[in-house]
Amino acid sequence: MIAKNASIGAVDAYEDVEYRAQCFVDAGWLADATDTDSRRSIVLGRTGVGKSALLLEVAERNEGVIEIDPGEFSFRYLENSTVIQFFQSAGVNLDFFYRLLWRHVLVVELLRKRFRLNHENDSAGFLDQLNQWVKFNPGRKAAMDYLRKWGEKFWETTEVRARELTTKFEDELKAGIQVGPEFLSMGAEGAGRLGREEREEIITRGNAVVNAIQVRELRDVISLLAEKVFNSDRAKYLIVIDKLDEGWARDETRYRLIKALIDEIRSFRALRGVKILAALRQDLLLEVFDNTRESGFQEEKYQDYLLHLRWSIEDLEMLIQKRIGEMYRRKYDSGAVRFEDIFPSVKRGRPEPMRYILQRTLKRPRDAIAFVNECLKLAESRERVSWKAIRAAENHYSKTRIKAVCDEWRAHYPSIDEVVEILRDLPSRVGRNDFLGPRIDRIAVKVSQLSGSDPCIDVAKQMLDPNAKVSERTMLDEVLRVLYKAGLIGARFAKNEPISWAFSHEDELGKGDARRAISIHVHKMAWRGMGTRIHVEDDDAAAIEDDDQ
Repeated sequence: MIAKNASIGAVDAYEDVEYRAQCFVDAGWLADATDTDSRRSIVLGRTGVGKSALLLEVAERNEGVIEIDPGEFSFRYLENSTVIQFFQSAGVNLDFFYRLLWRHVLVVELLRKRFRLNHENDSAGFLDQLNQWVKFNPGRKAAMDYLRKWGEKFWETTEVRARELTTKFEDELKAGIQVGPEFLSMGAEGAGRLGREEREEIITRGNAVVNAIQVRELRDVISLLAEKVFNSDRAKYLIVIDKLDEGWARDETRYRLIKALIDEIRSFRALRGVKILAALRQDLLLEVFDNTRESGFQEEKYQDYLLHLRWSIEDLEMLIQKRIGEMYRRKYDSGAVRFEDIFPSVKRGRPEPMRYILQRTLKRPRDAIAFVNECLKLAESRERVSWKAIRAAENHYSKTRIKAVCDEWRAHYPSIDEVVEILRDLPSRVGRNDFLGPRIDRIAVKVSQLSGSDPCIDVAKQMLDPNAKVSERTMLDEVLRVLYKAGLIGARFAKNEPISWAFSHEDELGKGDARRAISIHVHKMAWRGMGTRIHVEDDDAAAIEDDDQ
């Protein structure tokens, strides 16, 4: 019998304490993530694909793991610094400082772990060793001075050390540039009152100060550590950084700091036996690159550092089977129960229940767990889950998943809540022309009234401007690109080709692609929530009877 409040786990990895470790499914990522010779360090995927679960598994299965929570940094102090605000708003490039901040924290955490520097008295032995190093290598004096200076404080918290480094940087900036204290105290507002010549001088001198700090204090530290400390694969150290998508800093600062972290991950490749693993949502990485893109930026040079998490249907089936077994083991001390023991039997002319459920996901564990949990909730106190319960569960599941997708992409596409409505009551497969006319016009009017900016908002405002010659087809191109990227639609480009889905290939729909698509397909996950009229060739539920079998 299916118990009341039966569940195969929480959709959030940090809350899924009962099931995550016992039901972990590795599709080959764990070995890649823990291989210090592998460049793949940015664990990338959509919300709910298992990034946090992978990092938690890495931490539990390996010694020498260092977990860093960006919320422990003193980033609020950095953001509230009127000095930092002043120079950043004036146009001084602080990217080197953000990298210095990360490098400082990462170096300290590595040395704390390597030399067990957990208390104030632990630093003495480490400093003695530093003195021996400098005797035999005076050329490393700058790096030695840096380590000696901070070595006495390695035992302090990350926040204390980050705050002290930020304060020191403020002092360096103020000493290197003569600016009236009344301007500095006003922060960004003070920078706005500068004249053109004053601003240019501050930018020139400020950038020189930043570069000097970078060169003088941290230029040789990585080389020194590679030579003296982390020069062997016998011991492995993994720095794990999660929760970068949470609100530990305002967006502008967070984007700069994440970009700095990615660049520092590449620098730390010089240390043998050391690897930094950071989890990032796919949409957040797009935001970071879009907001930190400088002249000469080349996105492709980061590709080798990305560890994409993509699930196959077979891997998701294994995940569900493990969790069903674990649920019954915990409740009835019986781990032999499988999905097919409690879901409808496979019958000729009917869809296979597991595939039916998984085809209504974006191939990620969170969707699959949420759908199965909804089915179990509607079948409590029964022996099996009926097709009637699955169909009823799909109703609620579809609506919540559409909302979750909008939540996921809203920061990158502020118009998505309005844009998704273009799918309302459409057939499951349509041509481009089915979107034109009143349907696209209604969306354009609503989107044009939104604040913020994204491709749909920008084109909608141009479309409704009588002086701008922008057609509804141009608006449709942008709408389809957003919906495709979010995973709510797929596209077919030739009659005998399969449907292309962004979540399967992490790709985008180019403007040319949007126009050459011969058909657009609403994802099955959205059918019930959007009131989709199912095309006869797509209808895998036509043979399902609403019974309790």
